[in-house]
Amino acid sequence: MASEIREYTITLSKAFKHALDTIQQLGWKIKRKDERNGIIIAETNVSIWSWGERIELQLSYIQDKVTLKITSESVYQILDWGKGKENLRTFLKIFERNQ
Repeated sequence: MASEIREYTITLSKAFKHALDTIQQLGWKIKRKDERNGIIIAETNVSIWSWGERIELQLSYIQDKVTLKITSESVYQILDWGKGKENLRTFLKIFERNQ
């Protein structure tokens, strides 16, 4: 499992929209989205390297900043062979570019 926390100076609704757009660009499947509570759950596709991962995003707005916590964990495997960290890097690169 891999996890990371970042802060951004954008509105919560804008961050939520950017997160959904980023997930769609990556081709991940959105399993749950709850803008009111700032939660998005997505899954990656099965690949040669993985049986898929569960991606959870938690967004909160505190003191004029959005805090984004992103977690990637394997769905059916014990080891993710670095795929979790790769998911975080890929998501954050696109998310931050779209701001």
